[in-house]
Amino acid sequence: MKRTKILSILFGVTLMTLAGALYLSDHIKAGQTVHENHLAVEDNQPAPDFALKDINGNTVHLSDYRGKVVVLNFWATWCPPCRKELPDFTELQKEYERKGLQFVGIALDDDGIAKIKPYVESVNLPFPTLLPDRSIVASYGEMNVIPVTYLIDRKGVVRAHYVGMRKREVVEDMVRPLLAEK
Repeated sequence: MKRTKILSILFGVTLMTLAGALYLSDHIKAGQTVHENHLAVEDNQPAPDFALKDINGNTVHLSDYRGKVVVLNFWATWCPPCRKELPDFTELQKEYERKGLQFVGIALDDDGIAKIKPYVESVNLPFPTLLPDRSIVASYGEMNVIPVTYLIDRKGVVRAHYVGMRKREVVEDMVRPLLAEK
């Protein structure tokens, strides 16, 4: 009985591993790791402008924030690390807004506004949450892992980007020097 159970478990693990490998071979290009994204924007390049609708139907352009330091965050309601960092972003937005900091979120949920708007309202985000379209993916690149965050200086240049969640202190340390620039 024990041997049959062990063999069943090993067979199940083998099937899951094989299924995962087949999925990755279809979705990951040669030489790419699972966590690597195909981001189209490099540091020290102008951030691509966009015109996206926010959750209230207003059109927002990235260029609307020229002169401010922008933290552009790609996230989703189903993403635990994304949800975990939003309270830190809320605190930073409130603390540094007068110094020229502006967070902008782009929610990548497949269910769109029906899922995003109630969530944003329930956590009371103090910064714009935008709905993506194909142009944003073309401009910023394929994102296999989220969150993805871009730090954009007052002139509209991407100064840094990172994949994954960062603690409040780390983001704050990255933003302060950009706020000090004029």
